[in-house]
Amino acid sequence: MQKQKNPFSLMAFIRPHGAGFIASTVLAVLSVASGMVPYFAVAKMVNLLISAEKTFRFI
Repeated sequence: MQKQKNPFSLMAFIRPHGAGFIASTVLAVLSVASGMVPYFAVAKMVNLLISAEKTFRFI
């Protein structure tokens, strides 16, 4: 008896579109990372305000 191929294989789908798959994955990771930047900036500003920073030069 011959083993039947899986009708849907993720690797079979990705193989012809490998470069696009890798590019989309890298861009998705960059998108998430750049979306977190404002949160870190606000956190730094809040920390400076809590530490009684009197000037607004840091902004």
